[in-house]
Amino acid sequence: MNDVSGSNPGGKNNFLAIFIGIIVVAALLFGGYYYYTSRGGDLFGSFSGGSGEEEQSEVVARVDGVDISRAEYDRNLEQLVNMYTVQGTDTTDENTASQIREQVLNTLINRQLVLAAAQKSDINITEADIDAEYQNVLENVGGEEALATAMADTGLSNADLRLDLKNGLLIQRYLETRVGINTIEVTDAEVQQYYDAAKAQGAEVPDFEDVSTLIKEQLLAEKQQQVINTALEGLRTEANIEVLI
Repeated sequence: MNDVSGSNPGGKNNFLAIFIGIIVVAALLFGGYYYYTSRGGDLFGSFSGGSGEEEQSEVVARVDGVDISRAEYDRNLEQLVNMYTVQGTDTTDENTASQIREQVLNTLINRQLVLAAAQKSDINITEADIDAEYQNVLENVGGEEALATAMADTGLSNADLRLDLKNGLLIQRYLETRVGINTIEVTDAEVQQYYDAAKAQGAEVPDFEDVSTLIKEQLLAEKQQQVINTALEGLRTEANIEVLI
């Protein structure tokens, strides 16, 4: 399979691909629309909500009685395939495509596990919190008209959006306060070591100043993911997960 994770150091394009890959996975885990639009992206296809009848047409997985619909799975799969294609991954390769499908399914299951844990905690998301995130969305997508158009295209209501924002905030705060991802740090020495290792491989890499922030983002995401994975292992052992595809 091609390197779907994009984690190998290399040239400038590889560094950019690494960052894109991190955003894709984080978007799926934290709640696609909330996470990505808060950073100026465009993941209208990754809403977790939706009220159309097609949403209930088929279930691909069930986590402690909560269904993950085929429509939600397909939206996230399409978005992830598009992002990997941008990186240069051959998503038409059957082995690659199979692993991407598995990644999407596992990520949606993981998201539901974390969301359920967050909902059981004493974390409180207020209407003011949601309003603030809604304003961030408006700013990032270009205003009310642009948002209304995008929501109409996906068949989503304002209530769907606000629920997605609330869930995204719940997940983020749970990971920060219960899992502790906000306490993880990356040192300058670690960034320099990564850069030097890339150069030692003989690859042509950009100047350190041009990619140091990007490297730091990657290393931080990797450390956070390790902690999240440990937490997920615990949540999975206690959950009833049914994979239906």
